Amino acid sequence: MNSTRPKRLSVRFQRWLTPAVILLAALLLVLSVGLAGLVSSRSLWLDLTPEGLYSLSDAMVEQCEKITRDVKITFCDDPDHLMSDFQSRYVYVMAKELEQKFDNITVETCNVTLNPTAVDRYRVVSSSSIPPTSVIISCGDQFRVYSVGQFWLNGTDDAGNAAGLYSFNGEYKMATAFLSLSALETPKAYFLTNHGERYYVSPLDEAHADLRAGAGQDEDLSVFYELLRKAGLSVDYLDLSDADAVPEDCAVLIINRPSTDLSGGDPYSFRDRTEVEMLDRYISAGNGSVMIFKDPDVSLLNLEQFSERWGIAFVDGATVKHSLPSGERTDVLRAGYNTDDSTVSYAIYETLASVESSPAVMARGSGAVKLAWKDSAGSLSGNFNGQRIYADFLYSPDESALYTVEGDARASDHGRFALAGISTRYWNDSYSLEKYYSYVFSSAASSLISSEYLENPAYGNADVLFSLMRYLARTDKYADLALGSESFNSENMGGKKLVTGKLSPTAYTDSGSRKDCAAFSDGDRVRIAIFTFVPTLAVSVVGFVLYRRRRIL
Repeated sequence: MNSTRPKRLSVRFQRWLTPAVILLAALLLVLSVGLAGLVSSRSLWLDLTPEGLYSLSDAMVEQCEKITRDVKITFCDDPDHLMSDFQSRYVYVMAKELEQKFDNITVETCNVTLNPTAVDRYRVVSSSSIPPTSVIISCGDQFRVYSVGQFWLNGTDDAGNAAGLYSFNGEYKMATAFLSLSALETPKAYFLTNHGERYYVSPLDEAHADLRAGAGQDEDLSVFYELLRKAGLSVDYLDLSDADAVPEDCAVLIINRPSTDLSGGDPYSFRDRTEVEMLDRYISAGNGSVMIFKDPDVSLLNLEQFSERWGIAFVDGATVKHSLPSGERTDVLRAGYNTDDSTVSYAIYETLASVESSPAVMARGSGAVKLAWKDSAGSLSGNFNGQRIYADFLYSPDESALYTVEGDARASDHGRFALAGISTRYWNDSYSLEKYYSYVFSSAASSLISSEYLENPAYGNADVLFSLMRYLARTDKYADLALGSESFNSENMGGKKLVTGKLSPTAYTDSGSRKDCAAFSDGDRVRIAIFTFVPTLAVSVVGFVLYRRRRIL
């Protein structure tokens, strides 16, 4: 009688069955882990957005190839939070794509909510905060701090009000930051010399040992010197009598308390290479700044005329004194901020001026300045693409009066006076459409930069001067780039215009009108995990069954 018992597996097959099953299961497990890693690192992301929001444009890659220095992008929140927010997600993914493509671009994240001191070095002033929505782009000692919202452009409704997101502007913002930070050497602040100016030379600066031994060396400026370096500036010295022009690498030219005048000439002619004419050329060329600190008892006709042409006039021979409750008058002043939020001054120290108890900015022995132009703003003469704007920078207390340098009261000169002013000149080049900025800051309060006030943490002098130096030293020569799907000069403003129209936060949820087109959403990751785990489990079960069957047989 024939037996119905199954045919035994060959001994040779049985010998290799178990190792083969184990090896196959191990390979599938490795494949699963590897695929999960690739998904996590975005190596397998497929950009399904019609605008290419997850892809780098050719123009962006071309611009980034020009970067020769190391650049770091710091996100101030954890990756899972960044990926869950519909605005930060695209910025973060773009940064990771750049990191993967370029060896000199790195991306890091830090949770500033749990570790707020991790980004202390990027605070503009001590009272400023860096929220979790911040993106910090740094290169060496230079950095820019952006909010996630700055990488987007908002649309407007028929009434001109903001109405949802219109365009992703991330490539333009990122590229301009990269190029302005990495392509330029450390900007320089020059102290002007040879007119009795006060300056400071570090003992470590052997190249300027002769200046350090000179009469202009002022140890009281050592804290201001370190403040310049903290603001990302290197320090050098300039004698215009030995120069043909202000050096091109000069971001800020500091003229501090000169006792003799600069050489002048016809202020409206560029034919003569006088010292004042060189200053005019420097400011007119754009991307330059001049800081003037003048004592009220010194008259300098040419320098004062230069400042006046650029919008800031020094009040002749006057000092400011403040009335105390006792009736006594003092020249020690607690300066007031310009709280007009439309001014450049307020933009510079907003984080200080906007708080209820603003830190005191102190000055003593101060003179006064005033607006030299008829109006505080207007078009540049002969340039319809340019503007000039003046703003008071710091004020004396309301109960102040002007006195002559001999101590006599000046009739009718009572109230509040400007101790310093700042004028801005900017224009668009009609051919390249690039923007150029230049600044003149004139102060009749040279004590603002004295160590007495800068090194005292109870005063706000250091924070205000630091913010001012950071503002004046900006050298964003790459202000206009053609990036994204359209030119920066188009209505798209250089971003990737959203094909489906304006977006709101709800538009980027599965329940909204537009589904997020990330290559792998959270649901995609679950499906990937299922498809990779289930085959592994199935092979393992089959292997176990075969193994048990062999034992039974």
